[in-house]
Amino acid sequence: MNTESVSSSQKKSVGK
Repeated sequence: MNTESVSSSQKKSVGK
């Protein structure tokens, strides 16, 4: 599990 992957997912959620 990469923290970068989680960060990207969170950013996408915020952008939406």
